[in-house]
Order: sequence, then C-alpha cells, then structure tokens
Amino acid sequence: MLRGPTAARNGNDPWAARAAPQVQTQALKRFTACLSVREAPVLLDLGPVVGPNVTFFGEQLGCKIFVEDIHEALDRFARNGTWDDVPRFLAGRFNRPSESIDGILCWDLFDHLDKRAADALARELARILKPGGALLAFFATTREATSAYSKFIVVDDKTLYHKSYTAAARDRHVLPSREIDRLFDGLNVSHSFLLRTRMRETLFRKRLPLEATAKAEAPVRRPRAANARPRPATASLNLAVNRASARLRPTSSNGTPAVNGVERRRHAGRSLPVKPKAKKDSLRPRQTKVRGSR
Repeated sequence: MLRGPTAARNGNDPWAARAAPQVQTQALKRFTACLSVREAPVLLDLGPVVGPNVTFFGEQLGCKIFVEDIHEALDRFARNGTWDDVPRFLAGRFNRPSESIDGILCWDLFDHLDKRAADALARELARILKPGGALLAFFATTREATSAYSKFIVVDDKTLYHKSYTAAARDRHVLPSREIDRLFDGLNVSHSFLLRTRMRETLFRKRLPLEATAKAEAPVRRPRAANARPRPATASLNLAVNRASARLRPTSSNGTPAVNGVERRRHAGRSLPVKPKAKKDSLRPRQTKVRGSR
C-alpha cells in the first residue's frame, strides 16, 4: 500500500496536486446493484452537476436523479466566516418527505464537515432514505489542508476520474472507522473498502422494518417456580441410563427394553461368575503317553 508522498509521486493519491486522474472503485458496482432491483429508483447526488454521471446512472438504472450541490453552499459559509451556521443549514436543507429516496451519493462530502455538521447531515440523509436503500460515501484516511473540492466523474462501475476545483481552504476531517460505522442512525455498513488511494469507500444500507423489529425483540423466558430445581445442562450416559431405568420401553428390534434406542446388556447389572481354576497336585507323578500304546 502506497501512502503519503510516495503515493502522490506514483499518482495514487486522488487529493494530491499531481495525482493521476483515474481512480479505481470497488463499491460503486455494489451500489448500482442495490438500486437495479428497484423499479424507477430515485437517486440523490450531493456533488456538483456532472453530465457523464447523469448519463451513466440514467442508462444503468433508468432512475430519476436529483442533484444538490452541497459543496457550493459550504464554500459560501466558509468565505463569509459563518461556518457555525452550517449544522442548522444542513438540518433544513432537504425539503423532501421521509423515506422518499432509494440511493444517495455523498462522495467525499463528510471530509469537509466538522462533527456537528456531519451529525446534522447524517440524520437528514437517514430520514429521507427508503428502507433497504443504499448510501455511498468516501472517507479520507489522512488529514491534510486542502483548497479544493473533489469531483468524481463515473467512467464505468469500476473506474472514476478525479478532478479538483477551487474552494475555500479548510482542514480535512478524518473520521476513525468506529465513528464511520456509528455515523448514521438506522443504517448498517454493508461493504467497506480501504483503497491504495488513501480513501475508504463505505456502502451503507438502511434496515428494513422486519429486520429492525427482529433486532429489537428480546428472547422470551418462561418464569421458573421457586421450588423447582434447575435441570443439568449435560449428563453422562450412565447417569441418563440409571435415571431412565424405571421407565424403560421396548424400542429395540427384538423387543428387549432399551433407552433411547440403546439396548442394555443382559448381565450389565451384575458381575459374571468366575470359574475357579483346578489345583495342580505337585506330589502326583506326571503321566506320559507313549505313541502306539493304548
């Protein structure tokens, strides 16, 4: 894995100044697969308007696309010095009914937000996403100052072209993996890929109502009487046979009593008689038989 200056020199860092424009993706194919099973899905793109992206998703999914350029609004707040108003702006930015969007493309938007703004945006996106819907987001793994936003152009389901455009300078916020997993309330991480480009692709899915209900239900335990003795979890075979000896049932082929299909031996309850050995008479001479004699 190439990181830092080495990755930038080799053209593998999408945020480097001289980075190669081509970026490989593994999560985009899974994102489109989630939406392809839906009829006429609705897609929300939070990046700038990109013509090839609209063409790609329109041909692949036959979906209706809404583009909300959040980067432009963030740049305006940064230039005016009113960054503290961003959480309130994001909380009321999407005037859409709840559970009305099938898929959301966040790109690297969360890298330009602090914790308060990221939480406000995550709540709104989780609200408008349909159950079973998909959300794709990119997260940087290193912190560095940047004066440009990222624009990703879809070539196919495995390749993206990266392009930067000028924006107000802000620090990139790096979220640890555990915070990424807990970012969206009601969404689960379906797939996560750490690429060589120092970028983490994360695909989220919104839980279905049945899954949420099954997860919230607790196992039902029947109350046990106060004087009842707990049953042992395990017991040896001999102990089980002795306890069940009083209620043997003829379950063997020949009609003999058996426990759980195992026949008891005839002399299992008593010891076999031992035949005493004959004593040798040491004073009696040994007789030998000669061949041919009677």
